[in-house]
Amino acid sequence: NGISYFLVGNSESAKIRQTEFNKYLRLVFRHNVINNDLKKRLSSKRWDTFFQVSRELMCAYFIEEILGYKIIFYPKGAKNFIGEYLLKYSDDESIFVEVKAPIREAPKGPWCGDDAEIIKRNVKKARKKMFRNNKKSIVILAPDLRFPISCDASGIEEALYGREVFTIPIDTKTGSPIGGTRLRFEPSGIFQPTVNTRISAVGILEDSIKDLYLISCLIHVLSKKKIPIDDALPKNAFEYIFKVYHNPYTINPIDRNVFKNWPQFALDKKLNKMEWIDNK
Repeated sequence: NGISYFLVGNSESAKIRQTEFNKYLRLVFRHNVINNDLKKRLSSKRWDTFFQVSRELMCAYFIEEILGYKIIFYPKGAKNFIGEYLLKYSDDESIFVEVKAPIREAPKGPWCGDDAEIIKRNVKKARKKMFRNNKKSIVILAPDLRFPISCDASGIEEALYGREVFTIPIDTKTGSPIGGTRLRFEPSGIFQPTVNTRISAVGILEDSIKDLYLISCLIHVLSKKKIPIDDALPKNAFEYIFKVYHNPYTINPIDRNVFKNWPQFALDKKLNKMEWIDNK
């Protein structure tokens, strides 16, 4: 099952992910935050429980080691709910972080659609932990859905902002169409002018193995020579895909410079519309 793959799988991809997972565990020990709840979830036989906690640790590692920010584990949120961590981007400023990792497997037979509804549901779950005023916050989604969360087909933009719909004007007296079909934007997403304004942004995080064939060959050679994978695996063998979707209506906006080296979907005030900003 998934847990065995993460912990004792023998395939090359499993060994690479085990190497990364060990890095996450070292971070936890470095922060000295191994408590009974964390132990229980890490030793759970339920895949959804283990996957959620593994994604929380992956996000923590990403923030500290890749983004370069300090984190403080288990801060108190609204109504004394406990969050994942605070992202400290300066001595005085921090961002409350909540991680959600829902799982939705694709059916074996034909299917269609996206995962917008499950994305909405999980962002709403995270919202209740966030303060209404003067506290920046971000929900990081690191799920295992039918489509990769970084793919437009996942429904991430529809879930957060809304969707484009075809409309056909109808004469109410005759029931006949008036004019042609029109395409308009329906603002049906999580981000609205009067609700969910405490959410500053939503981030998505995925992991990916680069050049699996070449890495597999390397691992085979290392195993033959009994060289630890950790010592010889190229640093770029494993990569992270990270994007930030800003809430244009939030009362607690996050400065774009916090995630300046990563793609961000944010409001262009001059054009008065959302645009992708890639500062790499």
